[in-house]
Formats: sequence, structure tokens, C-alpha cells
Amino acid sequence: MDSSTFHPFPKLPTELRLYIWETSLRPSQRHRPGLHYCTIGNDKRLVPLSWGKFGRLKKHGRANPDHRSACLWHAGLWAACKESRAVIMEHYQLREWNDLLKIGQQERRVPEYYYADRAGEREAVPPAMITVCEGHDESYLTVYPTRDIFCVTSDSCESVFWSGERRNIIHSLPFATSASRTLGVQNFAIEFDPSWNRFLPGNIYTLKEEKSARGYLARMIEDLADCSFWTKLWLIDKNVSWSATSDREVGPVFYDYDCEYVQIEVSDTHPDPNSGANESPVACFIRRLGELGDEDYTGRYMRAGNDEVDPGFWATGPSEFLVGEWIRLLVRRDNQVVGDVSGLNRSTRSNMDIELS
Repeated sequence: MDSSTFHPFPKLPTELRLYIWETSLRPSQRHRPGLHYCTIGNDKRLVPLSWGKFGRLKKHGRANPDHRSACLWHAGLWAACKESRAVIMEHYQLREWNDLLKIGQQERRVPEYYYADRAGEREAVPPAMITVCEGHDESYLTVYPTRDIFCVTSDSCESVFWSGERRNIIHSLPFATSASRTLGVQNFAIEFDPSWNRFLPGNIYTLKEEKSARGYLARMIEDLADCSFWTKLWLIDKNVSWSATSDREVGPVFYDYDCEYVQIEVSDTHPDPNSGANESPVACFIRRLGELGDEDYTGRYMRAGNDEVDPGFWATGPSEFLVGEWIRLLVRRDNQVVGDVSGLNRSTRSNMDIELS
């Protein structure tokens, strides 16, 4: 008999069963923004990566051990029984938030600000259920669309080329309720690969034509420069070593299923000691991407400010659009090293490219 199975569990007193379910819950997500991994399906919609530990979450893209989403933490509770599902719905206050979302639809209010007023001391951002369909069965995962980070796999980026597809993707999570569909992804990430530094094209136009993850990133930045949407754009580097001065607090902090991630400055990253370079691979890529694209992106940004955006949007007129200021960098907390990056080793002070053969 499987020692992990406690068959008399249904015979326990209701109060004890509820207590057990409640102690299985992750601590309140108020200060624990999640990191979730997705692929882009053939229909150009986000599909959550699942993990085979949970029986019904198998047929969609399977997450490898490095791509286990925060939303999988409670997947077992969603699948266990009606009682556990009721506990988790109460934990996230899903019914209350769904009612508020419906009110927001009627009043055409911005969800993340509107509900902060309505909810008082509760969460200031609305949670949502997303659906994973397995044949005739449905499983559920819980996310905070306007606050969590959604990271797409590099291979799935290659299929998305047109601007309209990219705009639609940030509103394409498979929500379980129609009210939640008003929520768009506010933090969109791509996992950085050091190979992006290899054979980088000599101009931004060729790069934007690439059907690759780095080409997709270049096109996403173009959308931001065109003011097509305002999603925050992140690069996630799971391998880079980094440090920060002791008097500076890094963050914000995000969590996937296993690890803690923090936002840092590119200048906090360390070069690979085996490469002979004076900057980290991710710092090298961001710098080179800026050298290729800053002029083109700035021109688009200026035109968008003059032609498409409300005249009151610009306080003092449109400014330069610099790639290094629009890409946010997320790294693993456990890759932090003691000490500060200083002198010539400081990432942003180097003009030396990383040559990868």
C-alpha cells in the first residue's frame, strides 16, 4: 500500500479536514508575486506549462524541472475534491473578485486600481482562474494576471510574427470566467539564452525579421516604442551571477514553484570568469541590442507621442527610447555572490563584446 495515501481521511471530523486543507495552502500571495511559464499555442494563445506530478495536467506542454510555475503550488488542491476546491476558492476570494470584475466591466474601470478602492484591506489586485483542458476534463490554476510575470518559452516565440498577434497574446490566458477576460498580462518575460549573442545581425531591421526568440523580443520592443501596449517586458537569466551593494535593497521579488527571483540592474551582473569578457552575456546582449535599435525605437516613440497618444500624455514632450531602460532583468536569488561588482569588471562599463563561436 502506498504509504502516502491516508484512506481514512474522509472519516476525519470536518473541522480537522478543513484545517489540513488550509495548512496545505501557500502563504498569502499579497507579497509573493508569482512567476508562471507558458508556451504559445498554434492558435496564438498562451498555454500554461504543466508538470506531470499532477495527474490531470499532462497533455499540454510539460514543464522541465527549471520551468515549474508558481500556480502549480495549489494544483493538487484544485484536483483533490470538492472540499479542497472550496477551501482554495475562499483563500483567493475568487467569488468576491469575480463579482467586482463584473462591476468593473459595467463601469469600464481599470481593474487593478478600481478594486483597490472596493476591496479595502484585501488584495489590491484581482486573482483569476485559468483553465487547462485535458480531453473532457478541466483543471484549474490560479494566477494574478495584472501582477504576476508570465514567461514564454523561447521555442514558441518563433511562431509569432505579426504585431496584432503579439497584442492579442497578452489578453489570451484561458480564463475560467468571462469577467476575468478584462484582465491582461502586465508582466511579460522571455528567458534569456547566451546564444543570442552569436551572429547578431548588423542592423535592427534584419533582427526584427528573424523568427527567433531574440527577433520576437526586438519586435516586442518595437510594439512598446509604437505605444501599441504598455506591458512590462522582462528578461529572465537563470544562470548569471550577480551582486549588489549592501546598502541597496533589490527587488521586487517573484517566486516560481521552487525558486525566488529578484529584479536587479544590469550593472549588478558578473561576467563569466571562463569567457575572458568584461561583462555578462545578458549585459552584452542588452547593450548590443540598444546599439542596434535605440535610434529606430526612438523615432517610433517620438512619432507615437506626436500622432497617436493623447496630447496630455507627455509631460515635457517625448524623450529617447533606450532599450536598456525598457527591459527589466530578473535573476535567481541563489546566484547572488558576496561583494560588489567594481572597477573594470562592472558590467555596464565594458565595451568588450562577448564572442561566442
